[in-house]
Amino acid sequence: MNRIWIPMAAAMIALIGAAQASAHESLWIEAEHLDGVRGYCWPMGRPKMKTTAGHWGLSGPGWAAEWNMGGESGFLSIATGADDDKAVATKTLEIPTAGRYFVWVRYGDWREQTERFQIQIQQAGGQPWTARYGERAIVEEDNEMKLYWDWVFAWDRHEVELQKGPARLSLASTTKERSPRQVDVIVLTTDPSYRPRIKERPGNHAWEILQSYRDGIPDGLEPLAKNRPNFNLPSQWKVRTFRNKDFLYLWNVSHTKPEETWLGDKPDRVKVPYNIIDKETREEFEKTYGGRDDVPIFSDPRIVPTFHGVGAGIFTTDPKTGELLEAGKRFAAWLDADPNRNWAMMMNYHPGKPIGEKGIQAFRKYRDRFVGSISGESLGYFYPDAKAMQQATA
Repeated sequence: MNRIWIPMAAAMIALIGAAQASAHESLWIEAEHLDGVRGYCWPMGRPKMKTTAGHWGLSGPGWAAEWNMGGESGFLSIATGADDDKAVATKTLEIPTAGRYFVWVRYGDWREQTERFQIQIQQAGGQPWTARYGERAIVEEDNEMKLYWDWVFAWDRHEVELQKGPARLSLASTTKERSPRQVDVIVLTTDPSYRPRIKERPGNHAWEILQSYRDGIPDGLEPLAKNRPNFNLPSQWKVRTFRNKDFLYLWNVSHTKPEETWLGDKPDRVKVPYNIIDKETREEFEKTYGGRDDVPIFSDPRIVPTFHGVGAGIFTTDPKTGELLEAGKRFAAWLDADPNRNWAMMMNYHPGKPIGEKGIQAFRKYRDRFVGSISGESLGYFYPDAKAMQQATA
């Protein structure tokens, strides 16, 4: 008899242990969802861009630095100025169960300096709990991200005992620093084994069930909706495409001079629009595919050469002669040779300038094949004389 019960008891203990291990509770709090966040603060911007006065501001969506580090959770973060020692943002939470919680924060860890801030949690009938972050380097100082950007996103944690029920969380800067404080996300979890990597979340019961369906939905599981869905899209849902050409791929071709490469005269040139930023890779690519028609990806006619500039910048004219620059002349000839090819412009950070009368004429000629101006990070702007603009709009 004992030989029967001992294995059963062991199995029950294992099941109970597994249930306890998977029963952890977690709260994922995006910093930008805190109350009291207003304005903006960009830690890597100009001085006016990273100044606050007793508040946290939106920081993001970030650019190359944040992207190199896996990006911001939820696409945004918040920050407060280096000399702002009075910034506070809060959130009312519902603690799901009593117990020990690990309070993780993902924030910017600056190289060879502190970035001090505090997390405070207060519940009715108890003393507020306060933890200090940013007092020491979390990531080693010779980390490649720190060496390149001077900072890196890092995770640090503290522990707190909380009761089930409402709690007020506060994020505060109480000291002045050399650089702004940047906070991405705050996590409260009862899971002692949770070790976040980049933006990895703690285990979630509902997602664990959904993830299990990747291997197949159980036979006995009934759908919540009894009506069978129709996956044929209504005609009004079909997306209109440029000149009904379906898929087009806009490719930035501005990092090399097109008149000296694919629009040039050399017989061993790559004959189709292309761009590869890395010099060594580009040189090997040009050596391999120069003069050939079977160029991977780039020989596809759906590639749309996209030039950097505002408006029809590829057709800029020489201010002295009024004639199209060499790149514009050659590109116009390229468009004339194939009436089915299209073109586009990309405005990122371009100040913009008039293209001249003949440039305008060229734009009008090829307007029907102009896919449009896109902006990946910022809008392009013209900067007219302020007094002239005031007079024109008076």
